Amino acid sequence: ETALRHQKGTLVLVPEIALTYQLESLFRQRFGTQLAMWHSGITSREREKQWRHISEGSRKVVLGARSAVFMPVADLGLIIIDEEHDSSYKQDDHLRYQARDVALMRAQILGIPIVLGSATPSLQSMYHCWNNRYKLLSLPRRIHDRPLPDLEVIDMRKENRRNRILSKPLKEALSETLKAGQQALLFLNRRGFATFVLCSVCGQVLQCENCSVSLTYHEKKKALCCHYCGSERKLPEYCPACSHKALILQGFGTERIEEEVKKHFPEAQTVRIDRDTVSGPGYIADCLETVRNHQVNVLIGTQMLTKGHHFPNITLVGVINADTALQIADFRAGETTVQLLMQVAGRAGRGDKPGKVILQTYNPSHYTIESVLNMDYHGFCAKELESREQLQYPPFARLLRFLVTSTREDLTRQAAGELANLCRETASDLRSQARHLAILGPSPAPLVKLKNRFRWHIYAKAWTNQDLQHFTELVLERRSTNPLLRNVEVAIDRDPTVAG
Repeated sequence: ETALRHQKGTLVLVPEIALTYQLESLFRQRFGTQLAMWHSGITSREREKQWRHISEGSRKVVLGARSAVFMPVADLGLIIIDEEHDSSYKQDDHLRYQARDVALMRAQILGIPIVLGSATPSLQSMYHCWNNRYKLLSLPRRIHDRPLPDLEVIDMRKENRRNRILSKPLKEALSETLKAGQQALLFLNRRGFATFVLCSVCGQVLQCENCSVSLTYHEKKKALCCHYCGSERKLPEYCPACSHKALILQGFGTERIEEEVKKHFPEAQTVRIDRDTVSGPGYIADCLETVRNHQVNVLIGTQMLTKGHHFPNITLVGVINADTALQIADFRAGETTVQLLMQVAGRAGRGDKPGKVILQTYNPSHYTIESVLNMDYHGFCAKELESREQLQYPPFARLLRFLVTSTREDLTRQAAGELANLCRETASDLRSQARHLAILGPSPAPLVKLKNRFRWHIYAKAWTNQDLQHFTELVLERRSTNPLLRNVEVAIDRDPTVAG
């Protein structure tokens, strides 16, 4: 409102399209026809219309997802990044950019204020706050001084086999919640019915033919699906490796959680929100509306439900497997885990009734779980930053990833080795100019094959942006004269997030 009074435009970013629908109604009530929306869910015709209104200045408030950071807002005077810690702000293919960092640079160039909002800020942002680069504005209490939810940790190692998905305490809490006419949210960051299919005779795990990942079984489709390339096939009757009829379903995802809830609580009305059920942005809005209208008792979903949503009648949150994010091959795994768990815990008790959160885990003594149990995010950040400093990981250093891909495995491996040698030679040359870099790799990427392309990567670590930029320019210049490296694709990812 202040920006509008000064005839200035405002850009507001949210990490997920689902959040734009909730905020749109609030912003529309306040700003009416001044509001423009921008995300992939609107039609191309509408996008063209919105672009024209924004650039002409007839729409002063722009609300959108990641790509809205590039909107030509006339007389831009303020930028707001909601849930600034969220990894969805990072574009991981084609033009690899981090929308939060683009917004920071845009605000700096224009000399305008930028607000980064989050209940669990990124460690990078916390580090800058503690070093007075950012101004920290704290909201230590909930609105109307509502209490934080009670948290209970369930050690799944002590649960019997019957309760390996829904623990006995979670089932009891669900029963009490349903009897009281209240709502529950069950969170698991895994889709599908079974996360992999195993042969109990030879131990073979059924894998995607195009990617180096196990296939996920989806009961509704009666099919094995790859969550990376989208390929599907029927579940075979016999093991393709040993021909025994011994295939068993292992692991579980949100589809299995929904079945378990219906089995134990047949009277419950459930809705599941994940990439498998979401047919379009309108579906998300409709589902969320059924929750707000109390037509649904139990909401089941993945991380798209963990942040930003306001459901006053949800008094119970169950985290089915609190350890999932800890298995990510990334130095930020602890940070991601604590953010996810604290964010989903924040969905409980947002109305007049107090909330309860049940965390099911196989690592109850892990420091991330203890941080969540104590709701001590600042303490976690201090401990994690101390570890990062010892290992010289961001924010104490800057990382860059070279991703080498091709359709031939041998060519990819050779080219990655050649590029790594070139990187080390370049780093050695820069060392004589007092510019220090460390080269890590080459090594196979965690997903060594994706969509029929083989993948190797090399990491470069520097201690200033200028050194990393200069190093990258030199490597690209030298790469252009190398015949082997011209036969592969080399993608450059500054400040990489999850190493896929």
